[in-house]
Amino acid sequence: MLGSPSPSTSDEKVSSPRPCSPPPAAQSSAKNPPRNRPLAELIGAPFPAFDYETTVILPFQDETSRDESFQKELNKMLLDATLEAHAWASARPFHETDLATRKFEQEILSVQEQEREQGMYLTTRPPPSFLFLLFGRRILPPGLFTSRFTVFLDCLLILAPEKTRQRLNEFVTRLKSALAALTMSM
Repeated sequence: MLGSPSPSTSDEKVSSPRPCSPPPAAQSSAKNPPRNRPLAELIGAPFPAFDYETTVILPFQDETSRDESFQKELNKMLLDATLEAHAWASARPFHETDLATRKFEQEILSVQEQEREQGMYLTTRPPPSFLFLLFGRRILPPGLFTSRFTVFLDCLLILAPEKTRQRLNEFVTRLKSALAALTMSM
């Protein structure tokens, strides 16, 4: 058995391939390179501890804190945008109503001015208010409906202008038919 190596000498010289190399700290502290070191020494050498805190936990905590701060900032921005949209939506009807009121009052004043120019405006008639024309008798006190005042208001504010409009409309219709008859006869 001279040709067969002894088990004690073969263990020392056999190096098996390792899937991963030892950490750099273990290589620098060893006096011999890993190929020359015996297997028993490699197995018995202490492996450096895995620093999980700096490798895994701290980056995760940093990312989580960035996510939390981003979520807080995003929530604040969304709340501000929602409040501004709500304030705008709440104020819009009041603003539009105010603009429409001004527009209608301006139109009423221009109609009154045209009536004055044409000599049809009665100075004894109270100037029509937008609210009175819009809501009619609903804004007047209930005791006023039984008096002669309502009949007077009906005549002045409702019936007289309506009759005038009807007469004007009839006049325009007659004028159009007369013009049509003249153009057909020619």
